[in-house]
Amino acid sequence: MTRRGRKLAPTSDGLALFERVRPHLEAIEEVMAPDRRDRVLRLHATPAFADAWVMPRLETIRALAAPLALDLLTATAPFEETRGWTAFDIALRYGATFADDLMATPLVPAEIALVVASAHATHDAAGMLRGLPLIRQPGLEEWPVWLDALGVRPEDVTWGPRVSDDAASLRAADLGHGIASVRACNVGERPGLHPLARRPAPGGATYHLVTRRADRSAAPIKRLHEWARHCS
Repeated sequence: MTRRGRKLAPTSDGLALFERVRPHLEAIEEVMAPDRRDRVLRLHATPAFADAWVMPRLETIRALAAPLALDLLTATAPFEETRGWTAFDIALRYGATFADDLMATPLVPAEIALVVASAHATHDAAGMLRGLPLIRQPGLEEWPVWLDALGVRPEDVTWGPRVSDDAASLRAADLGHGIASVRACNVGERPGLHPLARRPAPGGATYHLVTRRADRSAAPIKRLHEWARHCS
């Protein structure tokens, strides 16, 4: 393991070794407990996407996962930063392309949205961009796209707080700290927020249902991907 700040991450040699022994570990699990009904599918999602999109559909997803139980795990960092994929991992991931050994089905339209506290909303989106702070996220640099689309010069805006993810951006906007640019599907039903505009996401990125390609014949995985194809 190597240390990255406060986190531990496997070395490349460690990951290579795990990939070699993983099929044997999974085979041992099946032999030791072939009839167990308490095996659990782990559904990984970011907090914002889980809140806005997964929760209203959670019972449907649980039914599709049967007879396996389902655990919803929320985190901003991908779980594979600390371990590899297994047959019991399902991830709802944002992106445009994924590794060849993964199967990804898009879930929602590829859109981003501008949102602001309802109390501050007007019909002049460009004027609001000039008059309110713009909330930023590291790694999600969509503001140049918005400024160009709405005819606002970068020197005419005020930059607001930097936050870690969509959940924090939405909360900051809701509390009146400025205008947020977020993935449109993460807005959900939030009475305190007013959507100003929507546009296609840069690069066509959106949320996908992602599983290992090697597990595509498993009945719950097949059902989930078939359902996901009808979601988008």
